[in-house]
Amino acid sequence: MYSVEELQRIVNDEIKNRAEVLGELNPKNLYSPVEYSLKIGGKRLRPVLLLLSYNLFSDSIKEALPAAVAIEVFHNFTLLHDDIMDNAEVRRNQPTVQARGSL
Repeated sequence: MYSVEELQRIVNDEIKNRAEVLGELNPKNLYSPVEYSLKIGGKRLRPVLLLLSYNLFSDSIKEALPAAVAIEVFHNFTLLHDDIMDNAEVRRNQPTVQARGSL
């Protein structure tokens, strides 16, 4: 059974790798905000809970990583949307996407 810390590291590594790929895709104005929002971090609670749940039934969590990343991407989208609606300037002590002028 994986610990929460191990799963956070696995999720962070996977998201970091995928975010780097996003930075190379076109159109830049579509993928750049997603890359930025993923790179500013967070607790990654939702993907960790998904992997913990999966790990109850299987030792190979690699199969569940795409779903875990998808949940984190969706969660970040909801935060980005919330920041836009609230005209927020800061998220996680970093400038929001619209404050940076990325939108």
